[in-house]
Amino acid sequence: MQLTPQSRIEHELEELTPVSLADLRERACAAVFPDIYALDDEGEEAPEPMLAKVRSAKSAARIFDLLGVDAFEAY
Repeated sequence: MQLTPQSRIEHELEELTPVSLADLRERACAAVFPDIYALDDEGEEAPEPMLAKVRSAKSAARIFDLLGVDAFEAY
């Protein structure tokens, strides 16, 4: 068995300008398109009521919870 060296990926981090919560809400809503949004479970909300909750979210964490950003499943 011959071992091969692992590849390394160089990354340069770039500081981004802070985004206000209001801007984050609008960006999140703009990223969700109702015409391609599909309800997978009966418990999921239709886009408009869900987007209304995003627009009234009090934190970025709440927006992530509402949109399920960390729950992506490849099909």
